Amino acid sequence: MPQKALCLPTSPELQMDSLTHIAFGAALGETLVGNKIGRRAMLWGAALATLPDLDILIPHDSYIARVSLHRSWSHSLLVMALVAPAIAWMLKRIPHWREVSFTRATLCVYALLATHALLDSFTVYGTQLLWPIPMEPISWSSVFIIDPLFSLPLFAAVFCTLIFRQANHRFHIAGLTIACAYLLWSLCVKIWIDSKVETALDKQHLAAKKYSTSPTAFNTLLWRALVLDADGGDYREAYLSIFDGDTPLHFSVYPRNIQLLQHLNDSWAVKRLRWFTHGYYAVRRSDDDVVVEDLRMGMAGTYFFRYAVGELKDGKAQPIVDRRVSGERGTDMLPIIWARIFDPKVQLTPSAAP
Repeated sequence: MPQKALCLPTSPELQMDSLTHIAFGAALGETLVGNKIGRRAMLWGAALATLPDLDILIPHDSYIARVSLHRSWSHSLLVMALVAPAIAWMLKRIPHWREVSFTRATLCVYALLATHALLDSFTVYGTQLLWPIPMEPISWSSVFIIDPLFSLPLFAAVFCTLIFRQANHRFHIAGLTIACAYLLWSLCVKIWIDSKVETALDKQHLAAKKYSTSPTAFNTLLWRALVLDADGGDYREAYLSIFDGDTPLHFSVYPRNIQLLQHLNDSWAVKRLRWFTHGYYAVRRSDDDVVVEDLRMGMAGTYFFRYAVGELKDGKAQPIVDRRVSGERGTDMLPIIWARIFDPKVQLTPSAAP
């Protein structure tokens, strides 16, 4: 019987940039209760906004459990509604919080926790906002996991407050307003990109089971379209820039190799990955391992989240205790991504693509 591997939290890529959560929390905390507790509101805001991600400190005996349980109970708006009053009650025992009413403290705590979860939902990873209600993780997928244009206004607000050595609502309100306006921009662009993808699929008479779109690294100008063919055998990938104009959309086709899961379909790991990825996965053989790739994070040939879920013995796949398989970060593609934003002739297909 294979020995279980203890999977400790070592992947900051699982959440939206932690520094962004800290900056957003600091700005929001100062805005909500800064007039009562001064600049200490920034520290409390940063701490409380980080709290939901402490679930990564919980060890699991499965990598897939660790990944799919992150952003679940600790990111649930329902759970937060229950714990916010308790946290507010504890805060009220601290001298400088006594000037804040219990109701205001509760609303402040809930706002800091809830905005963390909501911000995470803007990324492609997905967040279980309504846990324990059984449903797929919610993902609006309109910003990359780290986006400087979203984060910089928040950092600037915090920096200005520290430089001037006094709390100033104007800095934080401005930072929060700009950041939220950027999120609205990302949603509007996504709606437009989705319409372009649907038009292209219709014009090219491509039968799609479903599709998703998400921005490429560090921007909302270049987007990746991921399409599952209706028969489930292949998936397609295309890139759209807001500067492409009437350039026809080109889909590259790759096999999903789902037949490799023939004897693994009933395993917990495979069922969990199907649910967690919303069905956007592909399979490949690596030596004797059967490896499932999460198609949402990365691009063809450079998928970051890859999991061994089975082992081939005598040509038949046997379930194993799942483990993480080293994936590609694809950092060498960043200059090409930047070039592709402005030039539709630039090819983004990595050489490692299947």
